[in-house]
Amino acid sequence: MAAMIREWLRRPHPYPPQVEIEPTPGERLESLREQLRDVDAKLALLNTQFREFKTRHGVTADRFQRIFFCLGASIGDRAQIESQWRTMVKKSDSLFFERNRILREFAQLKEATK
Repeated sequence: MAAMIREWLRRPHPYPPQVEIEPTPGERLESLREQLRDVDAKLALLNTQFREFKTRHGVTADRFQRIFFCLGASIGDRAQIESQWRTMVKKSDSLFFERNRILREFAQLKEATK
């Protein structure tokens, strides 16, 4: 078995291993700009969804996104509304942290290329 593996490794392969080329700082900056545009678009869409959700369910929340009041057909609806709200808040937080990471990396790269 080992002889077969050695023989196979000695043969020339039709596809040479791919060498990854690092992007230039200009290309990397453009890539980060594109990522930032994507994240900003997602945040804008999520903000619209937040406003629609707050209007539909009459949600009143504090600055920490804790729900003080919401309108529902029954008492059981509050748990479902809070669950959906928390899901949206988690998504918003993850997008915000992703945006922050991109901005930091962008600033570091801009500083390094001066």
